[in-house]
Formats: sequence, structure tokens, C-alpha cells
Amino acid sequence: MRLGTPVAVAFCVGAGVVLAYFLAAPQPVSYLIRPLSAVLVVSMLLGLLASVFGRSSHLVAASLMAWLVQPGSAIALTLASLAAAVIVWRLLSGRTLDMQKPIAAAAVVFLVVGLAPMVPHVLWSRPANTPDLGRPTFLILLDGFPRADTLESLGVDIGWFVSELEDRGFDHYPSATSLYVSTWRTLTHLLTGEPPREDWTSVEEMRIARNSWTLPRDFVAVAPPLGSVTIPNVPHLNPGGPTVLDVALLQGSAVAFLSGGYVMDGMRFQLERSLDLIATTDETQLFAHLLAPHPPFLYEGDTPRDMPSCWPYCNIFADPGGPRDVEGYLQWLLPRLIDVVDQVIVRHPDADVVLFSDHGGRFSEDELEEWYRVFLAARTPSRPGLFTGSPHPSSILLVLRQS
Repeated sequence: MRLGTPVAVAFCVGAGVVLAYFLAAPQPVSYLIRPLSAVLVVSMLLGLLASVFGRSSHLVAASLMAWLVQPGSAIALTLASLAAAVIVWRLLSGRTLDMQKPIAAAAVVFLVVGLAPMVPHVLWSRPANTPDLGRPTFLILLDGFPRADTLESLGVDIGWFVSELEDRGFDHYPSATSLYVSTWRTLTHLLTGEPPREDWTSVEEMRIARNSWTLPRDFVAVAPPLGSVTIPNVPHLNPGGPTVLDVALLQGSAVAFLSGGYVMDGMRFQLERSLDLIATTDETQLFAHLLAPHPPFLYEGDTPRDMPSCWPYCNIFADPGGPRDVEGYLQWLLPRLIDVVDQVIVRHPDADVVLFSDHGGRFSEDELEEWYRVFLAARTPSRPGLFTGSPHPSSILLVLRQS
């Protein structure tokens, strides 16, 4: 298919927008497969539709694609304005402007501008894995799980959950704290052994830090939908479901209002599948990152929750909600965690199993101390009470490696 066809023009515009979203945060390159495939299919449909407009087909294809993927963007408004100008010119002069070559060239340039920054993503070298821990190990990160005393102060009692874990040989560390209030900083310290630089805040600096993450040899990971905190240097068990890139693209698209149910159902599928993978995998070295009880809050007890009413005008991953939101989510999550732990112990009775969070609930700007209070419970059969004192999630691998 020639580059000058309406299909190719539409694809260049759609793919360029996808790449712009992709480069806005550190994310796995694999996240591009699904949205680019969708853009290709839509491009074929738009190209077929636009082909009936003759010399204006390229402009029509580009305008429709820009409107679909990001209706309020500068590119959509520019193309719409250009299309209107072409129509006015034809009405006033009776002639049709041949816009095919300029539009095709502009679309290719738009795509190339998006592709150029992709080169470092493909060429970066992986750090070497650290030595194997030598025993079955399951690390389960519960993103944003507040400490038990924090929840108790908010009227949320998880004492039964702690008791159930202790009955299964877990030690609960009620004074655990994090050194950081963001996930990627906690993971950077945990997975490199070095604290992140305080002045590293840009996307490129976060990308450099993420590329240095690694786990002990033979580990596999169950990744969350957030690409910026997905470990890049280990094999992954893919739970499926929408990624944060998919969500962002849908949120900015012309179908945003129709996609809320799909996003919530997909994230529920992703979480439930992640729990199944932890419980049933034959792997004996596993790092699982669950985006729970982190928002968006997917359940109220056993009842699935609807997409927040602010969609698509808000960041559903950023709203901390309130104690009742977390309580309702935990009512669904905690029994399932007990089931997962039981299945892991049956399959691997000698395994080290660590349940931990990366930061607190971050409920209020007025109580920043709570942001550092994290949940930590560990079953280390050969070394009870391994994480003494007030442990930090950043030191979990170091302690396991040295024990």
C-alpha cells in the first residue's frame, strides 16, 4: 500500500498521537502493540470512507483520525480548520485544492517526530540480574495499602486479616514505614539497592531510574497496569486487561464517555487474573505488583463499582478517596489475599512470602506522616521475625539476600 493513500495518512496521524502519549511517562514498549493495532484497523476504515472524497481524501482521513483519537487537540482543530478552508475555497472559486502531497508529508513528519525519541527505548542495555535468593520467594506489593493503625484511626478494622496471616506463620510489623511517598522511588531503592536522587523528577530521569531496576535471577513478575512502575528487566506473567496507556488514550478520545465501563471491567479482570497467577504459577521466584487498594476503587464489598462520575475529566488513578472507599475495597480484597496465601503455602510450604505496600493511603495533605506508614507482613519459615524493628519496604530484598 503506497504511503500516499488515505489509510497511511490516517495511520500516521493516529500512531503519532499514540507515541506522544507513550513518551509522556516511562512505559514498556510492549504497551504500544494494542493501541497501534487499533489505530491500524481504524485507519483502514477511515481510509475507505475518505477515498470517496477524491483529492480531499487525505485531508478527510487525517481530520477524522485526529478527531477520533484526540478531539480537543491542536492537531484536530488545525486539520478541521484546514478542511473548512478547503471547503470555503471550493465554494467560492469552484476549484478543488490538491492537498494530498502536503497532508501526506505532514502526516509522515508527525509520525517521525514521535518515532525519533523511541530509539533509546530500543537500544538501552539491561543491567545484570543479581544472584538468586536460593529459596522460593513470593513478594506481593499491595500498592497504597495503609498501615493497620492508620486504618484503625479511620474506623477501618483489619485485625481479622492480620490474625489470619499470623495463624499461617506470618509476622506482622505494625511499625513499618516507607522512606518515600511515591511508588517509583520506593521501587528504585528496592530494586537497585540505592536511594533515588531527590532532584530526579522529570520523565527522562524517571525512565533512566526505571531502566536500572532488576530482580534476583530466576524471578518473574506480575505487572500492574501502570507502565512507569513495571519492572523492565525480568520475564512477565501477563494478566491482561487495559494498561494505563490504553486508559489515557481512551480518556482523551471521542469515545471517552462510552469507555468507562470497559476500563473498570478490564481493570477488575486484570486484578483478578493477577491474583490467580500468584496462586497457581509453577514459578518459585515471583514479584507481583497489585494496584490495590490503590485507586480507582474497583469494588464496594463484593459489588463492582462504576467508573467515577468525574470521568473522563479526572485522573482516576490519583483520587485518594476516603476511608469508606478503602474499606469497601478491602472487604473484597483481603479474603482473596488469604485464599492466595493459602494456595501458595500449599504449593510451596517452605516459601518466603512478603505482603507489603510502597506508601500509605495519602488521604490528606494535612497529615503527611500517614503517607509513610505502610503495611508489612512476612512469612519467613526458617527465620521468624526477620524484619525487626521498624522495617522499610526499600530494604526487603537486601534483608532477604543477607539472611
